[in-house]
Amino acid sequence: MAHANTVLAQRLNIIPRHQFQKTVDQYQADKRTRTLSCWGQLVALLVGQLSGASSLRGLVEQLDVQSRRLYHLGLKPVRKSTLADANQKRSTLVYYMLFFRLLSRLARQKGLREVMTQGQ
Repeated sequence: MAHANTVLAQRLNIIPRHQFQKTVDQYQADKRTRTLSCWGQLVALLVGQLSGASSLRGLVEQLDVQSRRLYHLGLKPVRKSTLADANQKRSTLVYYMLFFRLLSRLARQKGLREVMTQGQ
């Protein structure tokens, strides 16, 4: 049987994980974290976005259903309270930096004017 990447894996391949981890380390975003790393939080939130989850409960249920596949992406089973705490307490600077790095890369690839006019 041929191997096929999931939509989630394809989306995560866009993100340079080493740069993401450097940013996490720079802002010490994983400090005092026991179970859910910033990478795990990003994967969980991306699963929620792609699956159309409308609540943390729905997202956690979706993660439980897909737990075997998500293990290979670096995500362990997560509880609703853990994800809620991470969303509330963790600095968003890491994700801002990720967004602007991806936007910058897109701008270089597509040309800045084209990128900026597509959003209007």
